[in-house]
Amino acid sequence: MEPMYSASIQIHFINTLLIFGSIAFNIALVQLATNTRDFVRRARIAMTFSTILLIAVGFTGSIMMAAKHLQFDAPNIAMIIILIALVVLEIMRYKHLRGIKIKEDGELERHRVYALKILGAEIFMSIFITVWMMMI
Repeated sequence: MEPMYSASIQIHFINTLLIFGSIAFNIALVQLATNTRDFVRRARIAMTFSTILLIAVGFTGSIMMAAKHLQFDAPNIAMIIILIALVVLEIMRYKHLRGIKIKEDGELERHRVYALKILGAEIFMSIFITVWMMMI
């Protein structure tokens, strides 16, 4: 059981780092966008990878909890809550992206402001939980 836990924690940490990279990539994508149609297409692809990373972190976290016999202590509960919040924020960002009317002026700028708020909240929550886990 211990080798599975140690391998899972390494994969979990790598996926967590990849989430930071994904958020940074999404911020750069939003900031550098000039054409609405190209941005929407690229953002949908990038959001797919972000969602896959969130699912991978949840999956490896659940494997680690099962290896430790489902210990529901404060850090585990906090990680579950943060993961759910990150998924909800991604859903909100996708719904807003889906509502963009490509031919209207100002839609990209309106989405840019909204997406940067969402991504800022995601990076804050990710840094918070990462620092907390490193302190434990």
